[in-house]
Amino acid sequence: MQPHRIKLLERCVLLAKSFKTDRIRCFDYWRLDDQKPYRAVINAKLQRAAERCAKENLILLLENEMSCNTATGEESAAVLKIPDRNFMLNWDPGNAEAIGSTPYPGGYQLLPKQRIGHCHCNDVGASRMVNTNGLRWAAGPWIGLDNFKL
Repeated sequence: MQPHRIKLLERCVLLAKSFKTDRIRCFDYWRLDDQKPYRAVINAKLQRAAERCAKENLILLLENEMSCNTATGEESAAVLKIPDRNFMLNWDPGNAEAIGSTPYPGGYQLLPKQRIGHCHCNDVGASRMVNTNGLRWAAGPWIGLDNFKL
């Protein structure tokens, strides 16, 4: 990892301990048009960061984010092949849907459930969230709240 990223991770470790949490959220770089040539290097950096977190009994959570290299359930499942118990997913079905993926049931079914360390339950964004029945929530069907009203 680059020195400034190591310094940032060390600061996050200190802050996590200060806040008495065992989780640090991260992202995996701005989305590339073709990430395949770089995926192994990205995964190696994530694994090194997770190994550093493990030394402090912390979990590194990678959030799926539409502007980063892991956005969908498919991409999340692939990156979770990193074999580290201190590396988990911060699953955001809204981010998966925002990039055009189907977060539930499709994307969610691909995820190893024991590797989901946190889940966001939020809307998809103002441009796609309101329909004639109320609020469209990407996680709604997953938890039994489809097209609920505010």
